[in-house]
Amino acid sequence: MAFASVLYPLYKRVLQIFKGSSSAASLSVVLLFITVVLVPLVIIGTFVISEASVWMDNIPRYLDNPPAGIKKMFYYTDNYLHLSEESIRRQVVSQVAQIESFIIGFSASVMGNTIKIAAGIIVFLMSMFCFLRDGAAMKGFFDQNGSHA
Repeated sequence: MAFASVLYPLYKRVLQIFKGSSSAASLSVVLLFITVVLVPLVIIGTFVISEASVWMDNIPRYLDNPPAGIKKMFYYTDNYLHLSEESIRRQVVSQVAQIESFIIGFSASVMGNTIKIAAGIIVFLMSMFCFLRDGAAMKGFFDQNGSHA
C-alpha cells in the first residue's frame, strides 16, 4: 500500500496517457517499478555476492605474497606486539572461513526460500496493481463507512 501511495501521482499521469484505462495504467506503473527498482536490485545483489565470493577466495592468496606495506605491518606486529606473521595469517584465514561459511549458509537459505520470496514478490506486485487501480474507490469506501462508526 505504501508503494502504491508513493507511485499514485505517477499513476494519475499515466492514466491520462491511457485515456482513463485504469488497468492499463496500473500495469504500466507496476512494469515501470519492476524495471526501475526490482531488476537493478537483483542485478546489484547478484554482483555483490559474486564479488564478495571472489574477494573471500583471494584473501588467503593475497597473504601468501603480501605487498611491502603488509610485510612492514607484519614486522611491527612481530617485534612490538609479539604476534608472528603466521599467527596473523592463521587468524585472518580463520575469519575469512567463518565469513564464507556465513555467506554460504545465507545463500543456501535464500535459495531454499526462493519460492517463498518469488510468491511474496508476486503478491506484492499484484497488491500494488490493485491499490493503484482501485485505490481511490477503496479510500472512498473506507471514508464513507468510517464516518458511520
